[in-house]
Amino acid sequence: MFVPLDKRRTRASWANRVIVYTGLFTLVKAFICLSLDSHWIAPDHQMFYFIDTKLRLIFNGFYIGVIFALILSGQLHGTKRIDEQTKNEPAA
Repeated sequence: MFVPLDKRRTRASWANRVIVYTGLFTLVKAFICLSLDSHWIAPDHQMFYFIDTKLRLIFNGFYIGVIFALILSGQLHGTKRIDEQTKNEPAA
């Protein structure tokens, strides 16, 4: 992965929430697209393309905005945590 998501990295609480919400929105979009493609929801032809295009535009714009916000704030990469052991040692 390009984004380090391990526990050794720390982020602001808003950045963690944004990452979680992005994952949830992805699941919602995937379910809607699956239900449209599997014909579980059967709108007419014009409404199908309207929903498909609007979903794609809204979600892609949302993802681009979220990624840029995380990059510009420096929260995408996060910062390394300082161990308590190395924090209390005197500098040599």
